[in-house]
Amino acid sequence: GAFKDISMSEVDRGSMSMIYVDVMGPYHKVTPSIEKVEAWAKEKSIDCKDSFGQYLDNPDIVEEARLKARVGCLVQKKPMDLPADFHFQTVPAAHYLQVVFDGSPSIGPIKVYPRALEYIQSKKLKSQGAVIEIYRVHNEKEVTTTYLFPLENP
Repeated sequence: GAFKDISMSEVDRGSMSMIYVDVMGPYHKVTPSIEKVEAWAKEKSIDCKDSFGQYLDNPDIVEEARLKARVGCLVQKKPMDLPADFHFQTVPAAHYLQVVFDGSPSIGPIKVYPRALEYIQSKKLKSQGAVIEIYRVHNEKEVTTTYLFPLENP
């Protein structure tokens, strides 16, 4: 996916409801926690076609062992009887730089983040809050990642 193109646009996006677990540590090791939430959702017949990671810290500033994230599934409504270590939140509607990439999410930090930050700086925009990555798995070899970089409203 390193040679796949990315598409960038500024968008206003509605609120998003999420079930998630908190994780601490290297961001490249969050997959088992995402899979834990996906498995629970499947067991409860909750639609989880879009999983996500909300990355709360900047890995260029925060020590890898202290990085915090929320990972799980986007859902239509709050499920009943969440396990004790699961949480629910609704992220309010916001203005984002949206970047869509059909390559592996693992190369996002190398391919997507620098281009997004360059765009934000070149347009003199202001970042506001944690980046959300939404993962839609199409099959074993294809995934689309939508990166949402929150911006101050124009």
